[in-house]
Amino acid sequence: MKNEQKSHKVNDAFSNDGLPVNVASSIERAAKVEMAKEKATSKNESIEIILKSKYTFRFNTIKCQPEFKINEVNSVYKPIDKYVLNTLKRELDSEFSITTTTDNLRSILESTFSLKVNPIDEYFRNLPEFDPDADYIKEFSQTVKVEDPILFCEYFKKWIVAVVANALTKYGCQNHTALVFTGDQGKFKTTWLDLLCPQSLHQYIFTGKLNLQSKDTSSLIAEMFLINIDDQLRQINNRDENELKNLITTPSIKYRRPYDIYITEYPHTASFMASVNGNDFLTDPTGSRRFLPFEVLEIDIEKAKEFNINLVYSQAFYLYKNDFRYWFDEQDTAILHKNNQAFQMTSLEEQLLLEFFRVPENKEEITHHLQPAMILEHIEKQTKNRLSLKKLGEALNKNGFKKIQKTDRNIKKWVWQVIRLELFEVDLASQNKKDYSQS
Repeated sequence: MKNEQKSHKVNDAFSNDGLPVNVASSIERAAKVEMAKEKATSKNESIEIILKSKYTFRFNTIKCQPEFKINEVNSVYKPIDKYVLNTLKRELDSEFSITTTTDNLRSILESTFSLKVNPIDEYFRNLPEFDPDADYIKEFSQTVKVEDPILFCEYFKKWIVAVVANALTKYGCQNHTALVFTGDQGKFKTTWLDLLCPQSLHQYIFTGKLNLQSKDTSSLIAEMFLINIDDQLRQINNRDENELKNLITTPSIKYRRPYDIYITEYPHTASFMASVNGNDFLTDPTGSRRFLPFEVLEIDIEKAKEFNINLVYSQAFYLYKNDFRYWFDEQDTAILHKNNQAFQMTSLEEQLLLEFFRVPENKEEITHHLQPAMILEHIEKQTKNRLSLKKLGEALNKNGFKKIQKTDRNIKKWVWQVIRLELFEVDLASQNKKDYSQS
């Protein structure tokens, strides 16, 4: 009776963690275990025989953690945490009178006893065969309404194939871009992006805000399939923006997991996507090639939810295996830069440049040939603002000012051709803007 009560308590402990309530060994299992134990040459071999009689184990190479499932139909793998480990230890003691430590159990489970498995690799190996006549990527992209659906489909196809390449290639980073949805709040932008993660890989997506100065964030690159940054891109500072670009493209991640002894290098598995409320979020024109932004006008979220995302990945996997060019070449990047201008935030330097200067349409309109420092000095003198020479140069380029080389006193120097407005013209333009906004 005492042993029965002890077993009942163990059963309760397992049920709290999702394990079967009925853990008491069947007569058949007990007989097989006893026969196997007689042949075992060590205690650890007996432990392994008992564990295998009821469970199947694997070692998840993404999480670097052992997992188990019950030997029953439709059972799923679950991580072996401290609670489960202690419960297995109790089961060995209560049902089989085998005493061992959790450290010994862990050393067994984190060995060749558990087959090494990469769940993301396994997902792609088990995808349905793709019908080359279908275009599921295009169909799914059409659940999103944007200004340029053809360009969106083209970029989304490149990005989703790069997602596959990044997850399956163990050396280097294959996806150097982040898909970004902009637009009004409440358009289901984040929800649609979350749907890109297959249900069987739901534990390999991170959705939220990143602490870009935390070492823990780096681990997400190795342990996640997708990283969905939710409404953060407009708030990050220059330091964090540079760190984010580095995370998107870094070839691998080096860090020490909790309880590990050594720092280990891990492959870059994750691909990035993001949503932004509003449209302007890009601050660095030279680094905008890392982002594929599209303003969302509308999303048919119900249709998107009903769509079988596995079909999208079956096509992306097929394209990847057949050498589809998922990266952006020089011509693609030039087009991307042009399209991304609509999502650039206007710097103070750009605002003030256009307040005091204009772009000449012909040579006759040119009033001055000025070096950048001279333009900067003029604006700062009139506004009392401290400005960035680098950002001013970016604003000059962005707005179509022309730079030429001139010789002054036998010294060659680069100058900008500009129309410098007189102060009364600046005041007049400012008054006209004010009158227009009030009308």
